[in-house]
Amino acid sequence: MNSPSIHFDFSKDGKYLRINSEANELMWFEADPAIRISEASLMKDTEWESDTCVFGWNVQGTHHPEGPNVRSLDCYTEDCSSVVTGGDDGVLRMYSYPCTSTRSNYLSYVGHDGAATSVMILKGGSHVISAGDDHAIMIWRHEIDDNYGDRLLSERQESSVIDAVDTTDMCCTALYGCADQIIFPTSGVCLVMNAKRSTQNLFQRHNSQIGAVATSSSRQLVASGDSCSDFPSKIWIWDPQTCTEIASLSDSRLRGVSALAFSPDENRLACVSSDENHRIFVWTAINGNWSNAYLSAYSLGGHEKISFVQFTQTQLITGGRNNLNFWSFVPNLSVSKGVVSTQSQHDTLLCGAMMGDTLLTGTSEGSFVTWDLTENKIVGEVKAHNSSVTSLRACPEGIVSGSSDGLVTIWSSDAFQKKRSFDVGTTSAIHSLDICPHSNGHSTMKILA
Repeated sequence: MNSPSIHFDFSKDGKYLRINSEANELMWFEADPAIRISEASLMKDTEWESDTCVFGWNVQGTHHPEGPNVRSLDCYTEDCSSVVTGGDDGVLRMYSYPCTSTRSNYLSYVGHDGAATSVMILKGGSHVISAGDDHAIMIWRHEIDDNYGDRLLSERQESSVIDAVDTTDMCCTALYGCADQIIFPTSGVCLVMNAKRSTQNLFQRHNSQIGAVATSSSRQLVASGDSCSDFPSKIWIWDPQTCTEIASLSDSRLRGVSALAFSPDENRLACVSSDENHRIFVWTAINGNWSNAYLSAYSLGGHEKISFVQFTQTQLITGGRNNLNFWSFVPNLSVSKGVVSTQSQHDTLLCGAMMGDTLLTGTSEGSFVTWDLTENKIVGEVKAHNSSVTSLRACPEGIVSGSSDGLVTIWSSDAFQKKRSFDVGTTSAIHSLDICPHSNGHSTMKILA
């Protein structure tokens, strides 16, 4: 062989091996003693245990002259026979089996943000599993459609999408929606799961990986923004119950979204861009109608990284590395810098949350810092974690915090007394927290980390 092998199949009797190489070669070998078979005609009646080689007579029609490279492939040869391929463009394509003509019809399914490097049809043909360069694993239902008389992938992916994309810099990576929903960005889509009903849906309007997600106070609205800074980014406002678009927000100066937040009345949305100026945008919905929203405020946020954005009833707060800024809206965005104490001036503020009329921030040194919103200064500081406080969320008891060593802790609102702590069992930081309160509103029922 002149290049490394990338795909191979054994014959059903285990005597032969079929191999594809990086040089786009199709070769056959005797499995023992590994002798190459040079005459392809000798192998024409061989039955194969698997059918994953992307180059072969039975799947040659999946390679289109002007199309993306086929990175992965699997075949299902029982009942309604089909071929599923994964391309460099992250799209899964399904053909009838065998597929010998490049003019063959196919159905395509978008899910991965990056090449789909592996596809597999499970035994029985009920499901397809795909994995990609985006480190996402997706499970698709494989079902009969009477309109096509063939098996095809359901656009409603059935099981969990497991995303290992680095979410270190993402703001709020998992959130509760309404009616027992969990909202989770993975690659270029937002997954909406309902564990009680064992259903899920996808919001798929993004053209790049998602940089931030936020829900409104009523959980009836979701905002999600593109992370890509190579071209002007978009923010989508959508309905989590139907995964349908309500509005799209954009500006030529917006290059990558790193943080989002709705105002308490749900009529404003704040956005922090991921460019070097960390620009701040605020859109306002007219009478709550987001389809008529307009950009009502804009400002440069500064060269220091902004880790979080938070609305109060009257102003906007941003915080990050060596900075906490309070923004007023009259006449435009004007900033008042928070007064940082000598002890805290070298800390990075990684997260923030409102506890009634008090702002609480978490630092890289593991402390809670409380702020007076009338004078914009620190009024208290307490050591909370042995590592960085990476996430905060208000709860009926007071506050829930997450740390970089994988601990989630519930604290009382008075003097921050520890009420309960959970070891999530991971060495990774807790970068996102959300809570579901009991119906009485006096305690926390569930924590999503």
